Order: sequence, then C-alpha cells, then structure tokens
Amino acid sequence: MNYPKKVNKRLPLHGAWLLASCLYVSPAFADLFTVTAPLPSSAQLASVTLFVPTDGVPLSTQLVLAHGLREQIAQHFPEAIGQTWWTLSGCGVTFLILPDELPSLVPAVKVVWQKRDWDVLTVHIARKAAVQELQRWRRDPFAWLLWQARLSVSRQNLDPDQPLRVQIDQIAKALQTARRRQALLLILDRRGVKVSPPLKLQMPLKSPTARRLTVRLGYGNIPLAKSLPINPSPAMKRSHALWWGLTNDIKATASPDFAVGMVFGELLGGGTGSLWFQLLRGDKPLSYHAFAQWQLTPFGGELVLYAATLSDDWTTVRQRAHKLFSDLRKGRVTDEAVDRAKRLAELRHQQTIADPMKLSRALAVWLAKGKTYADWQGLTQQIRQISPDAIRAFCRQLPPVLTEVVADYGQ
Repeated sequence: MNYPKKVNKRLPLHGAWLLASCLYVSPAFADLFTVTAPLPSSAQLASVTLFVPTDGVPLSTQLVLAHGLREQIAQHFPEAIGQTWWTLSGCGVTFLILPDELPSLVPAVKVVWQKRDWDVLTVHIARKAAVQELQRWRRDPFAWLLWQARLSVSRQNLDPDQPLRVQIDQIAKALQTARRRQALLLILDRRGVKVSPPLKLQMPLKSPTARRLTVRLGYGNIPLAKSLPINPSPAMKRSHALWWGLTNDIKATASPDFAVGMVFGELLGGGTGSLWFQLLRGDKPLSYHAFAQWQLTPFGGELVLYAATLSDDWTTVRQRAHKLFSDLRKGRVTDEAVDRAKRLAELRHQQTIADPMKLSRALAVWLAKGKTYADWQGLTQQIRQISPDAIRAFCRQLPPVLTEVVADYGQ
C-alpha cells in the first residue's frame, strides 16, 4: 500500500509528546495526524475518516466546513461513499471505498485538507447542503432538541438560514485553527497496523450549567430559531422533552471508564426492558416514543433522555424523569438489570464493529478523546468484567442537574 514512509520520532501535539514509532506519519502533512488501523476480517469496504476539532467554531460554520470537505473530496474521487457527521467539539467526514482503491483516496483527502482557499462554487454548494442538514434536524424532534441542548453550552442558537451567511474568510479561519490544533485522519484497512496513539484535543469551553429551554410551537409565523415544525395532527397535541448532560467534568483529567458508560447507557435506554421505557410504560402508557443513551464525545460522556408524549401527560413524564435520576444518583440499580445491560452493551459494540461507517465514527471519537486503540480492542472483555457496584458508583457521580429542553404546541 502506498502510505507515507514510516518514521520514528516524537511529535508535539497540544503540549503532549506522542511516541510515533509505529505510526505512518507524513512530514508533508504535519498538521494531519494519520492513523492506520485494521478492519475486521469480514469487512468488505475500507474507510477513510477525517475528524476536525472545531471547539469554539459556530455550528453554522461547522456545517458548511464538513459539507465543503465532503464535496471537494467527492470531486477528486466520486466513487467513494461519503457521509458527514457532527459531535461536541468536532465534525467529521467518512468515506467508504473498496480496499483496492484506498491508495488513491487517501492522497485526495490530504490534498483537499491542505487546500488553503476554497472556490466560490464549493462554498455555495456547502452552504446549501448545510441548510438542508438543519432542515432534516428540524423534522426530527429528537435531533432538534438534542442540538438545542448541546448549543446551550456555548449560548448559540439554531437558525436554519445562518449557514447561508457563512463567509469564505470564516471557513479559512476555522481551517487554520483546526490545522494548528491538528486534525485526525483515520484509515481502516485490512492491512492496517495495530496502533494506539493518544490524540489530545484542548477543551476550552466551560463546564455547562443546567438550563431549562422552552420552545413554543404553533401554526403562525414563528422565528425559525424557536420553531420545531413536525407536521402535527390537528386532533392531537404533543409535547417533546429532552434532558441532557455530561457525565464527567470537562476540566477533569480522568474521565469515567467508557465500558461502564456503555453498560449504563443500555441500562437507561436499551430496549423495552430499560429503566426509562419501563417507567413510561406502566398501567397507562405515557409516551409514544421514548429514547435514552450514553455516548462518548471529545468532551466526555454525553447523557440524553428523550420522550414524546401528549401535552396532558407532560407533567407526569417530567416527574418520572426526575424520579429516575434521583434513584440513579442513589445507586438504586439491581444486579439483574446490570447483567441485562452488559449483554446489550456487548451486542451493540459488536454491531458497531460490523458497520464500517459506525466503526469509523466511533473509533475517530475514541482516539480524539485521547484513548488508545489497545483499549478499544479490549472493550468486550472490559464489559464482561464490570460489576454492579461499578455501575452504582458511576450512577452516584451523575451530574446533579441536567439541561432540560421542552418543545410544546401552542396557539
């Protein structure tokens, strides 16, 4: 495979010194940290993921940036299947390709990343794609409320027209900052070498404080930044609520173990037997759609609880959400529930490994958080060894308050 030459030296990365004796790093692309990892033997497609640190960059600029990168890479290599994605403090572009064509795709990604000036047509296409992305989020109540909560950290607003106002110099500034911070290029290939480099990203944002955001929905001319149009039925009023928080402090040097967080996520929202689903089921079902998850981000663990319900049942749902978190913080979790969550967490991890797109995204965030590839390989064994007491200890460290975002219909 035509990768850059192998080097053996120490590389400075955000104040940390990384031993790169087993990494393929190109001196010509010093602002792009390249990692090659092996694919599962059953995988049919290779992947290339470019993860860009974007903390401090407005979401509208992040949207245009990611879509612009995807558009330019697709122009160089239209055979690849590209997908853009965003998370806290970062955005990424993942491409799937046949393994034999990987040597041609990797240089194309590097060329686009090193491009200093974007042409007007590329920016125009990226702006339109960013607006369409926000429109898709607006049609999905969960995605819309989730980003409302995420942006409450930096006091930003969701305005579907804002990407149209992103200027070329704003994109150039974001790219310059990302290059200075060093982006991550993750290559998953059958012939990849097993590596475990820590990639430290600075997190300058302050720890989020709890807020309660209420978004009123109606049928009149409401500002788009405060709307959630989901085509309601005239005969039914609905409410949507989301609770969001981080499970570890941003300034902390040590974060909760990811395996424990995975099991906790399944305990909270894994299937019909999860704690959140069972609370809303009862004698009278209170929600027609309920969802809960825990996932890793470059910030740390992200906890999300969501419910869609009739407006008349909203107060009861909110009370039960508060009761659930109150019980969790007291460590009220049974051993049987933990055993069930462990089995689901292991199954979900294997499902992620089997999907090259999900695997690329999860592994990129994993490395961006500063974790190692060796730890990733040992996740299955770590999940099996988790004890109920470890889950209870994790629950007792949950944030005392969460951000609550409520969307309701009103005349």
